Amino acid sequence: MRDFRPPALIRGPHLQSILGSTALRRRAVHDAAASMLAVSRHELADCGDGVRLLIQHSPPAGRSRGRVAVLIHGWEGSSDSSYMLASATRLWQSGYRVVRLNLRDHGDSHHLNTELFHSCRLDEVIGAVRWVQSRYPSETLMLGAATMRSVISSLLPGVNMVSRPRLSQLSYAGHKKLSRLPRRSAIVAFSAGDVY
Repeated sequence: MRDFRPPALIRGPHLQSILGSTALRRRAVHDAAASMLAVSRHELADCGDGVRLLIQHSPPAGRSRGRVAVLIHGWEGSSDSSYMLASATRLWQSGYRVVRLNLRDHGDSHHLNTELFHSCRLDEVIGAVRWVQSRYPSETLMLGAATMRSVISSLLPGVNMVSRPRLSQLSYAGHKKLSRLPRRSAIVAFSAGDVY
């Protein structure tokens, strides 16, 4: 795939964030994904220790490339989030088998497990990826995201990782009034009691 370069009028990251979550964008993504969603099916991945995760599986469109793309959503997302559907549709149209994984308690999976989701449950993600590998052993498994580096390395020791430079910088600004934060600041707020 080629590098993404947005049109000049929407190159600003804030505008892209706003436009990406509009009803018009969601509608366009869902319309583009209609063919893929029509052939997608729900599957339950046995991740070990009684844990089951919900997977949306889309067999390749047309001629298969012999590759499986496993997409794992971000915090508060699901396999049906617009960014997941947009990425999945593009890969599916390119001949990939696409597996969209719902983490525990995301999407329609709240009833599958008794314990709650938290960000340290990597074993079950590894279990789900192994489940996918066992289902399609002759296909090349494609995973992505810097946050998945340790998971990928534990699944495939000696794997070659390709990195791209980060174009933004995250930092802790401490306790400040909103009016005193530098421009283009992202604000992430949560209570530690709500996280664990």
